[in-house]
Amino acid sequence: MKRVDNAVYDVTKEAVEGNVKAGVKTYTLADEGVDLSPSTQNLNPDVLKEVEEIKKKIIAGDIKVPNNKADFEAKYGDVYELDN
Repeated sequence: MKRVDNAVYDVTKEAVEGNVKAGVKTYTLADEGVDLSPSTQNLNPDVLKEVEEIKKKIIAGDIKVPNNKADFEAKYGDVYELDN
């Protein structure tokens, strides 16, 4: 899930401090720009543990997640169902 709250907090803080910079800022797992939904109580604890381990590997660069459609399709093929 996108953590828009973190982006809003960061830009608000920059505005208050007079440091707002124009441009695009991309948030990642490492800077908590995306994460699981806070409502994880219905998920199996073993699944949550595995997800946390995978997140650490993504942040460390051990797992590369495609960041655009072309890279995704190069790795997995044309399986994206919402592109029509």
